[in-house]
Amino acid sequence: MKQPSKSIPLAWLAVISGPGAKPRTLFTLGAETVIGRTKGDFLLKGDPMVSGQHVKIRLEQKPGDGRQVFVLYDLASANGVYAGNKDNYRNDESRVYRHELADGDYLLLGDTTLVFKQVDS
Repeated sequence: MKQPSKSIPLAWLAVISGPGAKPRTLFTLGAETVIGRTKGDFLLKGDPMVSGQHVKIRLEQKPGDGRQVFVLYDLASANGVYAGNKDNYRNDESRVYRHELADGDYLLLGDTTLVFKQVDS
């Protein structure tokens, strides 16, 4: 008998500011989501500082407790990815290559700011 697959937690990115997309634009995340300027599941076409394929966000099982978490990966973007809370996400120390997302994390891709939101399951 086939095992039921785990459901994908409800999570999304909302555009806060910047030229990539209109503020309040929502991107619902799937098991694997690519964001870029020219290629991907969600496009930030208006931001020339965003790479063609800038980041991948993948749902992964956390080692140890088995919880499902969304993990962001920089896809060797030219201008990097910055993540953190509202007060520090733009700092040089906030540049990430791999980052386990938490509800309320702010992200900077190019000149576009987004916030990660997730409903607890």
